[in-house]
Amino acid sequence: MNFWPKDFWPPQSPDLNPLDYSIWWQVEKKACQVRHSNIEALKSSVNQQ
Repeated sequence: MNFWPKDFWPPQSPDLNPLDYSIWWQVEKKACQVRHSNIEALKSSVNQQ
């Protein structure tokens, strides 16, 4: 049998950093409340959050 080594972490593992998954939807919700005219406006909105 082939097993993953103990130091191998899949890139989208919920065990990797649970905080990432609980915060991103809040950032997206607040940043996307208004329509942004360009990428710089979107970045600015995300950074303000």
